[in-house]
Amino acid sequence: MHTFSSVGVKSFFVRFVLASGSVRDYSWNTNIYNPTKSLSGAVTYVEQYALNPNPNYPPFPSDCTNFISQILHEGGGFPEERGNWLYWQNWYYDGPDYWQCANSWTVVDTFYSYMKDYKGIVDKSSEAGQVLWPAGYGTYIYPPLLQGSIIKYEFPGGILHNAFVLTRGADSVNQALFDGPQPLVNYHTTNRKHINWTLISTKMQWVDTLLTNNRVKWDY
Repeated sequence: MHTFSSVGVKSFFVRFVLASGSVRDYSWNTNIYNPTKSLSGAVTYVEQYALNPNPNYPPFPSDCTNFISQILHEGGGFPEERGNWLYWQNWYYDGPDYWQCANSWTVVDTFYSYMKDYKGIVDKSSEAGQVLWPAGYGTYIYPPLLQGSIIKYEFPGGILHNAFVLTRGADSVNQALFDGPQPLVNYHTTNRKHINWTLISTKMQWVDTLLTNNRVKWDY
């Protein structure tokens, strides 16, 4: 694995005010690894192309990881890599067909093999827990999801999905189910923008879903 030296530490604090009136305070520190890798650029990219894909990257039928790779490369400035004899040590896009891209560019598990196990760019910070229907909306994630995190969803039946954490706010459809502002995500396949991290506003039939909070090692 490539190694990165921390260039600093940023402190975070969040306060949850529950419907009961009780308060939960959390604080934590996050290392800064790559101040030249632009989180702001990634955020700009994901906002611009969440609903209308970049025409330079025609979408695949299952487009979620293709979109995440674009965000990291085009927006965040992480370089492509090609030519390694181990397929999961490549990460590149050369065209709109699957055979023109590295598996790690478009396939969920191979993406994490490259970004976490090989490059050390994505850090698996925490299991975010399970989303249950009709209960479970009171789950709080610690460490909380930050802007720039990537959530990996594992749905029943082995279906995998990726989404980019963009901001915190209210889900206009289902805010009554939550205590206060929640992380909102953008993602592709079904193109969505500013959706609650649990995805219940669009996929309420998904149950027993495991979520993993993957932090990207860049400047917060």
